[in-house]
Amino acid sequence: MSTPAQAERFRIDELAQRSGLPSGTIRFYQREGLIPPPEREGRVAYYSEEHLLRLERIRALQSQGLPLSLVGDLLGREEAGEDISAWLALDSAVFGGRDGERPIEELAARLVEWGVPRETMAEGAEVVRARLTEVADAIAALGWEVFASERKSIAAGQPVAGDVLARFEHLRSLAQRIIATLFRELLDDAIRARSEPFAEETVKRRRR
Repeated sequence: MSTPAQAERFRIDELAQRSGLPSGTIRFYQREGLIPPPEREGRVAYYSEEHLLRLERIRALQSQGLPLSLVGDLLGREEAGEDISAWLALDSAVFGGRDGERPIEELAARLVEWGVPRETMAEGAEVVRARLTEVADAIAALGWEVFASERKSIAAGQPVAGDVLARFEHLRSLAQRIIATLFRELLDDAIRARSEPFAEETVKRRRR
């Protein structure tokens, strides 16, 4: 009687190599509940083929631009036996392929990997979200005024200019470019404001 083959197991470095994901990202997914915890033997954690397939599925869903929170929800639906293909088709039709949270997720995974406390990271994320919301509201207010004449036409039941949506898309694209450029400049200034005094003080201490 032959002995059943033992399921293949990997340590996290092996799983990272096979999945093409950094080990810090895998740990981040585990903390977020996107993959099940590994089996442990003493201090050693072992991952299985199930974990590898799960990571591949997460990557496939993220390739459609879905935010990580939504990926987790869809994975739960799949595990419950629900067919999510119709939902994905609807999301693609409405949003045309999101370009959502992947950079944010990568940043979060890197910060965790580099030892930044989760509390500090959460506080920083809340500040960033709040400030970006203020910027978005300010730009939306400007855009609302740009279309003041169209609002009057709609209220009066008159035809709306056919280029309204085109103008809105142009406004959004222009705002994104301005913010990206301005943010780079402000970020450089903020980094210099923190790093230059530290560098100067370090030089002074070394000269003593």
